[in-house]
Amino acid sequence: MSHEHLKNVFENGAKLHNTIISELSSYIAINEGSANSEGTLKGKTTQIIGQLKTVIQHTDYTLVRELQKIEQVTNSKFEMALNKNLPRDAKSLIGKQIMRLKNNHDHLINLEYYLENTPSD
Repeated sequence: MSHEHLKNVFENGAKLHNTIISELSSYIAINEGSANSEGTLKGKTTQIIGQLKTVIQHTDYTLVRELQKIEQVTNSKFEMALNKNLPRDAKSLIGKQIMRLKNNHDHLINLEYYLENTPSD
């Protein structure tokens, strides 16, 4: 697998997460909330970026596995949010983000399978 492909996977994942953060932050701002409280998406994203930096020095397979774990944790948090007493439009927005993450996660699973079953150069 080329490093260029992995770079694209990583960049597309970052774009996806930035889009999610932007959309949720906009929703919070419109509804007179704050996206800067403890445990926010921005804080979690910073934590995720730190985790990714430590993983990047490992193999392609390890990187993809770590990205999968991060997506699972993020998706789990969103699913927990759906169980809270939120306005319908908030739940709709969160549901949209869950679908985006699941689609990206499915891509990572396929990539992991490819890496497991392709001889290294």
